Amino acid sequence: EMHFLPDVYVKCDKCNGQRYNPQTLEILYKTKNINDVLITSDGDEHIFKSNKIISTNTHGTGCSLASAIATNLGLGIDIKESIKTSIEYVQNGIKNAPDFGSGNGPIRHF
Repeated sequence: EMHFLPDVYVKCDKCNGQRYNPQTLEILYKTKNINDVLITSDGDEHIFKSNKIISTNTHGTGCSLASAIATNLGLGIDIKESIKTSIEYVQNGIKNAPDFGSGNGPIRHF
């Protein structure tokens, strides 16, 4: 018999994007949820905070964040700075996104 875990994502009522479900966000590490914490292989802990931007122009934010982090790492930037600058990049992309069509539009990448 196979057992499947429930989906960890739910649809956001405000922007229709995906968010972690409440049960997933209840998982805490030193009062921070999994969205905020990086623990490196040497045990260093890093907390990342950013303000949620209410926008319908969030299509591709996860892929953009992952790609930006990977690119920064490929450029030799350490992981903490790679994540920090990538979060800023995606947040700026959301803030400056063009308002194309209806539904979830893309962020501005450049």
